[in-house]
Amino acid sequence: GIQLVAHSPLKRARQTAEGMLGCVTSRPSVTLEEDISSAGKRAATVNRIVELPALAERTPIEILPINHDAYTSRIAGFEKWLREQPEDVIAIVGHSQYFKNMLGLSFKFGNCDVWEVRFDPSISICQRSVRTDVITMERKEKLAKIKEKFERSRKSPISFDESSCGSEASNFDDLDLPRGWSNLTKLYGYNKTDDR
Repeated sequence: GIQLVAHSPLKRARQTAEGMLGCVTSRPSVTLEEDISSAGKRAATVNRIVELPALAERTPIEILPINHDAYTSRIAGFEKWLREQPEDVIAIVGHSQYFKNMLGLSFKFGNCDVWEVRFDPSISICQRSVRTDVITMERKEKLAKIKEKFERSRKSPISFDESSCGSEASNFDDLDLPRGWSNLTKLYGYNKTDDR
C-alpha cells in the first residue's frame, strides 16, 4: 500500500488528499472554518504525510519569461526530494498543469483522476533539463495552436514544418516521459455523470 502521501499546500489539493486518501497534514495556525482539513488526518496504513510547497500550481508570475526558471526549479526540487525518499510507494496530490509540465504531457489530468507513474531515482536531475523539457512542451503546444488557427482561417489544411521553429521541438505523442519517469497509467477517472 501507500507508504507516504505528499500534497500541495493549496486548499483544493489538501481536500483531495483528505477525501481520497484519508491523509492531510495538520495546520495549527488555520481554523477549521477557514479550512476543514486543517486538523490533519492520517490513514493507519500510511507512514508519513508531508505538505510540499514545490507541488503548488504554477503562479501567474511564474508564467512570465523572466520568472520561468522559478517554476522549473520547483519541479527539479520536487524530483530531487522524491529521489531522496526511502519509501517505495508514494501518493502525490497536486495540480494538473504542474503534472503536465513535469511529465512533458500534451494533456492535463482531470480533477480527482488517479494516475500511476514510475520514477527511477538513479536518473540524474538538474534544473536545466527540467527547463528544457518544459519549454519544449510549451513550444509544441503553441505550434499546434498556430497550426489549428491557420487551418481554420484558410479552411483547408496547410503544410506546417515544426522543425523551422527551433531544434528543441520534438514529438511527445508516444508519451516518452522525461528524466526517469515511465509507465504512466490511468487508474481512475472521476465521471460527473456518475454523480447523480
